[in-house]
Amino acid sequence: VQEEEEQQQQQEFVFDPERTGRFVLKGLGGGLIWSQWYGIADGWSSILCQDVLGGFEVMAGTQTAIRTVIAIALEQFIACPIVYALWDIPLPTYLSGVPAKEVPLQVKSKLGGLLVENAKVWTFVNALIYNIPLEWRILGVSTADIFWQAVVSSITSKDISDDDKDENPTSSQQMA
Repeated sequence: VQEEEEQQQQQEFVFDPERTGRFVLKGLGGGLIWSQWYGIADGWSSILCQDVLGGFEVMAGTQTAIRTVIAIALEQFIACPIVYALWDIPLPTYLSGVPAKEVPLQVKSKLGGLLVENAKVWTFVNALIYNIPLEWRILGVSTADIFWQAVVSSITSKDISDDDKDENPTSSQQMA
């Protein structure tokens, strides 16, 4: 019995270089995408914060809080849907061998759940991230991203259910 358990543990920890390569590629691309986003978010959130305040003088803490809320909203409602739909879901799906014509169905079935999980994990983290100097954000985000990638991997690696396939037939199913 003990030998069987040891063999099972050894099988569970087999290094898969292809899978590792997929994660590295996705991580490098994601790192480049998000490192660009923080500069964009700073600019947009500052401009929008000024528009919201309309020239009223407020305490610095209030202005910071408004800018932070705007930056988080921009990320969750603009950046994340775009990045997830065009990078985080399609790339690993395609690289894992799913035919290209099925990638849109994968995106459609997984995007909503990923955005909900994103809001749960990143809202609090981003309240901190958007208030540290821009040059330190990538380090802060990378630290939190270790946990987040486990969440993303669990969602994007799941097979879509038969119910999802029935609701969203592929073009070959529609023709039949």
